[in-house]
Amino acid sequence: QLGDEADEKMLTARFFPGRIVWRVVACDPPVGWAIIATRIEVPLLSRASVRVEYTLSEHARGTRFHRTFEYRLPRHLWLFDRLYFRKKMESESVEGLRRLRELIEAKPEEPRFGASRQPATVDASRSCAP
Repeated sequence: QLGDEADEKMLTARFFPGRIVWRVVACDPPVGWAIIATRIEVPLLSRASVRVEYTLSEHARGTRFHRTFEYRLPRHLWLFDRLYFRKKMESESVEGLRRLRELIEAKPEEPRFGASRQPATVDASRSCAP
């Protein structure tokens, strides 16, 4: 819902602990959703700004899922951005979307231990109002 927050914890460079707090700033079910980083606790990036937007649209062969990742780094990190960060973010986005597609297209697992075979339902028309 609009205004909801999520806390993401990570390891940067596979070693340094990091944390980002995300807030939902736009929500238009079932076609769009956007978040911004309200707090970034990652070495070198604490003064960066980040916005991620997801949109879905109908197409002849199904649904198109589009992700926009916008960020701004402090000016003194322009070389770091050009030589490393931008490529890293692009490769992580591609990998994340690949894994998401894999999950969406996977066949449901067979139920175990008497679990119900009924699929879960999601109300895509749910309001995002606070």
